[in-house]
Amino acid sequence: TIRDWVDSDEPLIRLAVANIGYLLPEPERLKGYAKLLSDPLKAIRVAAASNLAGSHLEGSKENDLSLLTLAIKELVDVNDINSWRGEGHVNQSILAGKLGNTDAAIQSLQQAIKIDPYFYPSYLNLAESYRIESRIESRIENRIESGINKEQQILLKGISNNPKSAALHYAMGMYLIRKKNTLDAVASFKKAKLLEENNVQYAYLYFLSLDHAGQTQQALQAIKSSLLKYSNNPQLIDLGLSFSKKLMDRPSYQYFWDKKRKINNRGQWFYWQSFCH
Repeated sequence: TIRDWVDSDEPLIRLAVANIGYLLPEPERLKGYAKLLSDPLKAIRVAAASNLAGSHLEGSKENDLSLLTLAIKELVDVNDINSWRGEGHVNQSILAGKLGNTDAAIQSLQQAIKIDPYFYPSYLNLAESYRIESRIESRIENRIESGINKEQQILLKGISNNPKSAALHYAMGMYLIRKKNTLDAVASFKKAKLLEENNVQYAYLYFLSLDHAGQTQQALQAIKSSLLKYSNNPQLIDLGLSFSKKLMDRPSYQYFWDKKRKINNRGQWFYWQSFCH
């Protein structure tokens, strides 16, 4: 049980338990992890604090809440020590976000980029923060955005400083899809795919964006030529089936169905039913 692991004499076991606190239901987290917050080892205390920060702790004992407050302060101090690196400020922003301090989270990410413009996760997290901020503001003010906004600006800056970051090109593709700029999104997803050839998620979004851009036939052929590389990924096989059905391309549908049948060992009858309906 969790209690047995929390009381373990082995520090590595206690540290492992501290790092999976998010798996516990929120009302039980502080109760189960209170002892870890006063662990003799600082690494365990701050790991537990990181997983408990931002949890709904109504009804918790006053002493346990005090232990959490002290451990969170230690966590902040640890992040401050590492603040000469972009990663340290990113960690501070994550903690601030968990505690509901959005402004502090954004400021930490801005500082992370200032200190280390080549640490791409800072741009990803800041762009996401701007996306959420913009969505909230748009809802409150009932307005429609036009032109380049802060999310796009930070992604463009990130790509400029980190042109070989597949994750940034992928994030830009997602942004462009949300803005219904499909053709530019295709280019971004293609760039991400080329930079990380083994990432099936990047490939999937590239093929899907081709379809949205009216290039379904090209997408279908691209999937066929990529299946071996991606070890006959079931997600791509299903996408191939969908595109084949959309194009009423029975030979291609049969091709993907044979791939799927080898994986699922399903019968021919279901093939005809799914194609016809």
